[in-house]
Amino acid sequence: MKPTLYLMRHGQDEDNKRHILNGHRDTHLTFLGRKQAEEAATVLKDAKITFILSSPLQRAVETATIISRILRVKVEIIGGLIERDYGVLTGIPSKDKEKYAKEIHIIHESHYFLGVEGAEEFLAVYLRARHVLQELTVTLENNKCLLVSHGDFLQMMRAAYYEKTWEEGLAFRYLKNGEVLALTQNGETSLPEGKNV
Repeated sequence: MKPTLYLMRHGQDEDNKRHILNGHRDTHLTFLGRKQAEEAATVLKDAKITFILSSPLQRAVETATIISRILRVKVEIIGGLIERDYGVLTGIPSKDKEKYAKEIHIIHESHYFLGVEGAEEFLAVYLRARHVLQELTVTLENNKCLLVSHGDFLQMMRAAYYEKTWEEGLAFRYLKNGEVLALTQNGETSLPEGKNV
């Protein structure tokens, strides 16, 4: 039986607001992003989260810190939760990604780029996600954890959790900024729509 794992994409940051591809760029949350973090904490109040793991990028750390203050739980920064490195796409307008990518896959209106110079391949991100999940296995047996991370990484974490391939991971609906997802043996639930926190 798989333990429940909570995932959250960080709140809106300055690059998201301006439709800039951020990858490893280290930008701060916007006012909306901070509100999204506060709303996520409200949604998670009944989940009995015992600890939060965050990507080291500022937008995730700020999100996790806001939630930790409200829920009164500890945050730990984990390098493995960092977003995919976007290579030469880092810092460019998202509308220009087709100029740099060898392949673009459009799934559920999300545009995934492959074959970009200097970009981390999805397989590498998937292997990172699997490693993080393996490290958490024992801890999750008696604890409820929230991972605060990034869109592409969380796609691969979902694939790892459900023992799918990285390619199958791209078929999951992409998480919105501030969205919280509960992963369970029986499937995933976007909160607050789900009642079984």
